[in-house]
Formats: sequence, C-alpha cells, structure tokens
Amino acid sequence: MKNLLLFIVLALASLTAFTQSLGGGTDYSGAVFFDNNWLLACPGGGTSFSNQAAFEPTTAMTNCGEPPTCVTGTIGSDVWYKFYAAATTASIQVAPSASFDIAIQAFSGAACSSLFPIGCVDLAGNNGTETLNLSGLIVNNIYYFRIFGATNSVANRTGTYNFCGSSGLLTTQLAVNILSFVVTENDGQATIAWSTQSEVNNSHFQVERSSDGFSFSPIAIVQGSGTTSRATDYSFIDLSPQTGNNYYRLLIVDRDGLLDYSQTIVATFAPDQARDLTVYPNPTVGDLQVRLHAQGSEMAEISVLDAVGRIVQTEWYNLSIGDNLLTFKNVSALPAAIYSLRAVYGGSTQHVKFVKR
Repeated sequence: MKNLLLFIVLALASLTAFTQSLGGGTDYSGAVFFDNNWLLACPGGGTSFSNQAAFEPTTAMTNCGEPPTCVTGTIGSDVWYKFYAAATTASIQVAPSASFDIAIQAFSGAACSSLFPIGCVDLAGNNGTETLNLSGLIVNNIYYFRIFGATNSVANRTGTYNFCGSSGLLTTQLAVNILSFVVTENDGQATIAWSTQSEVNNSHFQVERSSDGFSFSPIAIVQGSGTTSRATDYSFIDLSPQTGNNYYRLLIVDRDGLLDYSQTIVATFAPDQARDLTVYPNPTVGDLQVRLHAQGSEMAEISVLDAVGRIVQTEWYNLSIGDNLLTFKNVSALPAAIYSLRAVYGGSTQHVKFVKR
C-alpha cells in the first residue's frame, strides 16, 4: 500500500510538472493568453515551453478550424494560445529546440466550429525560427494560434520552444481603440481632433503638450464615453500653441485608474502664428496654471479681466529666460463666467480667454 501511495504521489507530481511545462492549452478550449513577458531575444532567450503530450506523437491535432496546408510532413499534437489584436497587423515568432521542426497556424473566430485559418507557417525545418506575419486584423478582436510539430520524423514532432519576438498582441482588450488622431492649424490655434472606434470603461482623455517630445504637460481634460461600441469624435482647441514644434499626445484614463497613451503627433508654428501664453485647466474651478515664454529675466504683470474689460485681480511674477510655469491663485472666488487673462511683460501684452465654472 505504501508503495502504491508513493507511486501515486510521484505520478501526480510528474503530471503537475509536465502540465506547467506546456505553456499553452492542450486543446482549443484551454487556449492560454499570450504573455508579452515571454518576448526575449532569439535564439535561446525567454521561458522554455513544450508541445509534448504524454501520448505524443500518436495523438491527432485538436479538431478545431481547418487543418493546416503549410506543413511539409506528418503533423504532431498541438498547443493553443490566444490574444487580442492591438493593431491591424501582428507577428508571432518562435524559436524551437534543435530537435523540433515547429509550425504555427492562426485563426479568427470565437468558437471551435467557426474558427477560420488566417495564416500558417512551416518553413525553417529542425531548429529553425518560424515567423508568422498576420494582417487584416480587427483591433480588439480575439484571435487564436496553435504550435505543433510537422515532420515525418517522430523524434522531431515534439520539443521545446521560446517566444522570442512579436508585435500587435495583447492579453486584454484595449480600453480605447483610437481610429484617428490629428492636429490642424487655424489662425494661430491648434485643433486637436481624435475619434474612437470603441471604448471600454473609459473615464477621460488628458490632452498633453510638449516642446521637445519628452517632457509633457497637461493642457485639457476631455470626458470619455464610458463603454460604447459606436464611433465617437472628440476635439480640443489649443488657443495658444508655442513657437516652433508642439508635440501632442492623449493620456487615456479608465474608471479603474488604468492609464494608456496614444501616439505622439507634432505641429509646427512660426513666430507670427504661435502664442506664447497658455492657461490650464480651461475651464477651471480653482487655480490656473499659466505658461509663458520670456526672452529674459523680468517682471510680469498678470491680470484677470471680466467680460467688459475691468480688472478683477492682478498678480506680479518674476520671470526667467525661457518657459515659465506660474500658478495664478484665488480664481475659485470669482463668479462663474468667461474671463480674459492678460500678461504684460517684455514690452508686449498678451491675452487668453478662460472659463470659470
């Protein structure tokens, strides 16, 4: 009896270790989400996985989707993975062990009976890295792929492999799928416009700007649409872009506090186009952040004017050469209305409007 119990314990331990070594699902229904932590340099990097099954190579492939047509020999059993598309194209690259002739096949669809093959590769032979390039993907849709051996040699139909390079693969759906993001110039102002194809739990967008493409500052908050599968358009007008390059990006914030960034785009304004005075946030309920550019060390008189041009508040600031970020306080005490912020410095006067809520 003791020997029997010892055998069972050892068998269970062996089975557990074997199951963990697979790295993927042994059939379609158990497909494992691709983990980007597996992406390390080829060859030999990354975590080692296996397609070996206890009864391989006599086990047939999972009967899901059409059988592969790219193989050059007898097909061994398969291991399944899945991913959400982050772009319309994706690349899956796998480095097998020296004794493994690996193949990859990918599918669209959401059920075993409806899987449709969208790509297959089996080119490199034993110990050859295989790369499957996919196109025509729909962002945020789920896709499946399987890894298997394809050779007449029984010894080469199973083995270990590493994921060593890929792109366009996600383990979770994008909170926001941005279709377009553009900046246009109009009368010295920058119109930032973007549209989304779908949104999941989206709280808001924070529009950010930079003069060098590295250090960004927020210039606006635009509320998102929560969860929607409808295309939605958004825009914000930067009334006071800076002279030269203005880099813009979107910080996407979901209702759980998760963050994501859009791509960065740039718009260039000549000296006679740009305005060197900006305020944030606009509209505001409290303090205003005032950014202005000075040609030298000097004093600036900054005032808030009401709709008829009367000064309702004035502050003085010491400026240094270059960009200055100032905090104009006590705006919260003003009645809700449209105001003008006036900055007098460097022998010039500049105005920018803002809304007090």
